[in-house]
Amino acid sequence: MSLAIIPDTLIFVGSSNAQVLTNNMSCAQTKRIFEQTGRLTTRSRGGKILPIYGGVPSRLSNQLRCGPDSIKAPKFVITKDKRNCAVSYHCH
Repeated sequence: MSLAIIPDTLIFVGSSNAQVLTNNMSCAQTKRIFEQTGRLTTRSRGGKILPIYGGVPSRLSNQLRCGPDSIKAPKFVITKDKRNCAVSYHCH
């Protein structure tokens, strides 16, 4: 695994996918990367590194249709400018 540094962004480059740590990016940057790659990595408030993937990007959330027994729910990550940045939505 190699390490690439882009200003205010930390990217771990592995064999197949880059993992982007959201805590060092703005909410807008995080949403853009999720739309492009479909996955992110964030550090939780408890310090654990968590992968984020799946769901519909927040920009397309109005296109998500959930069944009668489920609701549309956001997937939040921590960014440098927001404690709760909704990057995607899924049916829950």
